[in-house]
Amino acid sequence: MISTKNWNLKTKIIFFIFIIGGVCALSLFYIYIRTQQNIIQNMTEEKIKLLDSVIEYSLSLAMEEGKSEEVQNIIQRIANYPDISGIRIISTNGIILRSSLEEEIGKRIINPEHLDFNDRDMKFYINKSNSIIQSYKPILNKPKCYKCHSSKEKYNGFLNVDINYRSTLSLLQKNQQIGIMIAIFSLAILTVIIIHLSDKLINEPISELESKMRKLQDGNLNVRVNINRNDELGQLAKSFNLMVTKLDEAQRKIEEMHAREIQRAQHLATIGEMAAGLAHEIKNPIAGIKGALEVIRDEMPEKNSHREIINEIIYQTSRIEEIIQNLLNYARPKEPEIIYADINECIHNSINLVKTQFGGKEIKISFSPSKEIKKAYFDPVQIQEVLVNILLNSIQAIPSKGIIEIKIERDSERNFFKIIISDNGIGIKKENLDKIFKPFFTTKHKGTGLGLSICKRIIEKHNGMIEVESKEGEGATFIIYLPLNKK
Repeated sequence: MISTKNWNLKTKIIFFIFIIGGVCALSLFYIYIRTQQNIIQNMTEEKIKLLDSVIEYSLSLAMEEGKSEEVQNIIQRIANYPDISGIRIISTNGIILRSSLEEEIGKRIINPEHLDFNDRDMKFYINKSNSIIQSYKPILNKPKCYKCHSSKEKYNGFLNVDINYRSTLSLLQKNQQIGIMIAIFSLAILTVIIIHLSDKLINEPISELESKMRKLQDGNLNVRVNINRNDELGQLAKSFNLMVTKLDEAQRKIEEMHAREIQRAQHLATIGEMAAGLAHEIKNPIAGIKGALEVIRDEMPEKNSHREIINEIIYQTSRIEEIIQNLLNYARPKEPEIIYADINECIHNSINLVKTQFGGKEIKISFSPSKEIKKAYFDPVQIQEVLVNILLNSIQAIPSKGIIEIKIERDSERNFFKIIISDNGIGIKKENLDKIFKPFFTTKHKGTGLGLSICKRIIEKHNGMIEVESKEGEGATFIIYLPLNKK
């Protein structure tokens, strides 16, 4: 079976033209041959009818004049003409009375059914093996024949003429050869014309489109296809030009946005460096102030009224210190120290750290250690920081009573494991889901907005991912993806 899968368009067009043209040529040739055969057969039959009429007329004259002995001579003379193989007069019971071949006289014909006319004027039979057309015509019994034949008979006999059509067949074969040559020549001309038209109408536009697409792949967004037509290729060219125009516009917008983002990143980096430096400079004096206040408080009598004020100042100073430390952690993050550690133990430690932060709420933290995943490569200190931060957010999201569930699952498709932390708290508003990992975004009155940003950065440093799913009023689920193997 011929496969056209890897052929180019031009080869396919030529192949299908040959198939279609060949079928058309064969069909035309078949029609031509059948027409020639029918014409030749009709001409031969007409020739036989005319010859039969002449023979019948000559024989009738001879019989009417009482020259029955001349009948045989007439038959033999007429049989000498080209293409005539034999002439016979046959009785109604099938006996050959007269014949151009004298040895047949007195014999019975081989096919007596040929003489069953049923009121037909003439019958024709073709003997293809000998290239002979046989005609049988009844000789009617007319009143002038009654002197020799009984008036009760319908026929006096039958006239049989055999015509050899070999010469006619030879002419037909010559015509067939001419027809074949004409068909091949016509097919060749048709193929050349259609190939030329396909080049102009299909191949050239497609080649141009292919060339422009290669230039587009190389990054040239100035290419355009010049095909001004109203057909499918014209529509394709218009669509291509429109696509390139939109790509060019999109490229410009991306470059502009990229330039703005680089400028913004540089600006933020500068601000970050300044903030980190400033935070570092502020941190030491704040620590000194806090220490001095603690000394003053410790030296005060227990019943001193100013002791409560000092405690509030120390608390607020601690908050400032925490904010500055978070800012430093975000501006100058530490690289994780990846070791082969127990993830279950890390989660247990995180739970123990947050249990003191319930603030009188009835909260249950549910965690079943994973039997499948016990150890993995990660930084236990940083991952514990992430877990504590998320657990504290869950605790704060639960109004008075609730549950926090922690699960570990394997993600075989990406060779990761997942830490899933779910709560039944107040949830996160839909419009805030895209913002919670951005720096300084917070919905809390006392939050800095850096906790989840730091968590995201730590997870990304581990070549992992963090996601959140939530509906307002139905709780929230944080999913942490960490690789199983060291990268």
